[in-house]
Amino acid sequence: MKILALDTATTACSAALWLDGELHERFEVTRREHTALLLPMVEALLAEAGLDWERELRAAFGDLFGGRVARAARALMALEQKAERQSRELAEGCLKGIGLPDQARLQAWQAGVEQASHRLSRLKGRGTRLVHRLQSQHDEGSQCYFFTAVCAAALGY
Repeated sequence: MKILALDTATTACSAALWLDGELHERFEVTRREHTALLLPMVEALLAEAGLDWERELRAAFGDLFGGRVARAARALMALEQKAERQSRELAEGCLKGIGLPDQARLQAWQAGVEQASHRLSRLKGRGTRLVHRLQSQHDEGSQCYFFTAVCAAALGY
């Protein structure tokens, strides 16, 4: 007995084939890719079990309808793969066309921003310590009040 079970009700996409007491299964958790995954899963299950996709469809639905369904499914998978590849190439071309930096330049820029942020944080810490030191000297009667106020304003205090 052959039973093919498909489930796409949740974020999981799964297909299972029961063939004469032997279970073959595929399972993948994904979001919104069920249509791209389901037919290849079924084809892989049938191949794993040693069954031919088109022959099984012809046996289940008759020569005319089963053959048409098999050809349509193959054409649909090929069309989807082609559309995915072309859309990716188009998006990459558009991004290059508007001058966006590539991955390596973005990573280098991000590292520079992180380094500048770290330096700024260290500088702010030094400024804070300077303001506290000047305030303590001011409290002791020193004439550094104006300089303390300027440093505090520059650091956002």
